[in-house]
Amino acid sequence: MTCGLPTIATCHGGPAEIIVDGVSGLHIDPYHSDKAADILVNFFEKCKADPSYWDKISQGGLQRIYEKYEILSSAIYDINRYTLKNSC
Repeated sequence: MTCGLPTIATCHGGPAEIIVDGVSGLHIDPYHSDKAADILVNFFEKCKADPSYWDKISQGGLQRIYEKYEILSSAIYDINRYTLKNSC
């Protein structure tokens, strides 16, 4: 998600909490491979018909990360900056 690519992940565990299906990525159920295949085919067909769909899902993923993890990202940045500043 942070790379700006559409994210397709399982609908179980952590990804289910992070990804909003159809908005910030796609959920697949690894226990139902036929449905998972249909979701993937449908996604690529939508992208073929409307190339902006790829960007819509990608941007949705980035937005979700920024909204959900902005404080964490800021804290990591500050820790890294402090560590580099005081390591010499």
